[in-house]
Amino acid sequence: MTTPLILCLFNRPQQAAGLIEGLRVHRPPRILVIADGPRQDHPEDCARCQLSLDSLLRIDWPCAITENVSARNLGCDLRLTSGLDWAFGLVEEAIVLEDDTHPDPSLFPWAEAMLRRWGNDPGVGMICGRNALVRWGRPGASHLRCRRGNLWGWAARSSAWHATRKVDLAGDPDAAPADLAAAVPDPLLVSFYAPVLAAIRAGTPCAWDVTHILRHLLSGRHALVAPTNLVRNTGIGAEASRMTHTADFNAALPVGAAPPQFATEDSAADGPEELDAQFDHLALLAQLLSRCVDPQAALKLARFTLPGVGNAPASRFQQHLEPFRRPAQSLALLEHLRACGVVSPHLEALLEALTPVATIRSGPAPA
Repeated sequence: MTTPLILCLFNRPQQAAGLIEGLRVHRPPRILVIADGPRQDHPEDCARCQLSLDSLLRIDWPCAITENVSARNLGCDLRLTSGLDWAFGLVEEAIVLEDDTHPDPSLFPWAEAMLRRWGNDPGVGMICGRNALVRWGRPGASHLRCRRGNLWGWAARSSAWHATRKVDLAGDPDAAPADLAAAVPDPLLVSFYAPVLAAIRAGTPCAWDVTHILRHLLSGRHALVAPTNLVRNTGIGAEASRMTHTADFNAALPVGAAPPQFATEDSAADGPEELDAQFDHLALLAQLLSRCVDPQAALKLARFTLPGVGNAPASRFQQHLEPFRRPAQSLALLEHLRACGVVSPHLEALLEALTPVATIRSGPAPA
């Protein structure tokens, strides 16, 4: 491994230690550490944050370690964006891992190969090891190309990070649906991100990863995604900053290995040039389904639609009902995830709720 690694830490020493043990196979030569400080109202944070940093002492291979540690707590959003600005100001490219993103070892050679092949392409904004559909894309391809990436185990060139950060989100909140639709043709993606853009324009703060993906979409850049999921998120649950739904089937997505034939500088046949719009659509449906706590209630509520603005639903609450307004498509997606090895009571509860509705609406099978 020759590519620098950006490592994001906070107050989860066991997660940090496990991740660093996993790095031993590839022995990254340079690690840039972004760490947030302890929260004032959480006295246990002082020790836990220090223990997370102490995990770096496990690194016993030749490695240049540069730390950017905040003395006070900045919060997830400000700490990560300011830290990534700092890190991408020092290196031209990097692989980025948070302490709860635990990759298959093949993520590193795959990401390095993608950076070699596509890193200088101004149309590529990020390279993503997390595949929300577990397996997807053309058989034998080294990647698939889509509009919306995922920031759980990803890589980018410094130029792509800074260019995306400069995308201006200012404007008229009421114009957000039309502005987003001009860049993203899928109505489902527009309905999800238009309220986010409108809220940002109205002065409401937003999670850093959602904001970055929104800028990425508006920039017109593409994401390259591994055809097999290469990253397990082990931070979903009660200790998470936002993903606190402990039953979330995202925590159960299997991790596989990247295809052995990686992209090369002189080969353009290693992956598709066209965008996979279906992947973007289904990945967002999977995201919405994974956050549903009560599928039976969601099915009932999905029959009602509140008035919205343009193409945008009236509220974020309404957005999460979208999968239940298209039960046949959602059912097929869940069956795909189950076939890919997702074992989750949450997934089974969603299947149980959607199966009779999807069957009724689709009508009897043809003779």
